[in-house]
Amino acid sequence: MHYPIGTDICVTNQRSRPGGGIRSITDQQHRQLKNTTPFVSSAKYSLYNIKIMENKVQYHFVMIGAPSSDDDIILEFNSTIEADQLIATAKGEALPDYDAFHKRKSA
Repeated sequence: MHYPIGTDICVTNQRSRPGGGIRSITDQQHRQLKNTTPFVSSAKYSLYNIKIMENKVQYHFVMIGAPSSDDDIILEFNSTIEADQLIATAKGEALPDYDAFHKRKSA
């Protein structure tokens, strides 16, 4: 599990272009992305609870500043890896390759 309880998520529809250096004024700095997650764009969520169920893992997200719990999102996943992948996508992050890390460490 990469993302612990308390992890904040804010989905944006833009991703910064990687790299540095001097760019032309006409270069596009950001690329528009479609939000494919269950989270509302530009709203901030916090991972409130993780519940282990019989064959699933349930993640409970609360919308920060929401007037009621009607804006909470409860999702069920087959594994914590599946949940981490969704959260990483929402945050625009890449997950570390833990398998490769452990293989290198044990070699």
